[in-house]
Amino acid sequence: MIIELGDGTKIKNPSAAQVEEAIRSLPGGDDSLAYLERGYGVFIQAFGGVSDRGFYMLEYRDGADELHFRYSKPGLETDEVVRAFIAYLQGRDDYKREFPWQPLAVARRANRLRLVVPLALIIGAFVVWWLLARFLR
Repeated sequence: MIIELGDGTKIKNPSAAQVEEAIRSLPGGDDSLAYLERGYGVFIQAFGGVSDRGFYMLEYRDGADELHFRYSKPGLETDEVVRAFIAYLQGRDDYKREFPWQPLAVARRANRLRLVVPLALIIGAFVVWWLLARFLR
């Protein structure tokens, strides 16, 4: 297992104390994140830090896209993030029950729909305009 921070710091096979210290050391702002990885596509990560008044996003992924989950909440407490990371480090899954996770694949599909609907309306309006312009000459 490896923990990586947004500033590039990496610790291989970290202890629970090292994970806690790493998370509590995050300053906040851009690139303030902690990423604890078991293997490719299997991780837990958090975004935020001290200047952000806590964390604002927590994610975990168990491999496939369908197994990628997110919990977003402004002011997510550092202690909550530490507990989730240590549970993950120790192979426990209680962090999965502690937060109201949302599947990230569902959020991505919803974002795509937000793009598709306006695009379809624009194309439809153009087709109607073109037909009217052509037949009303």
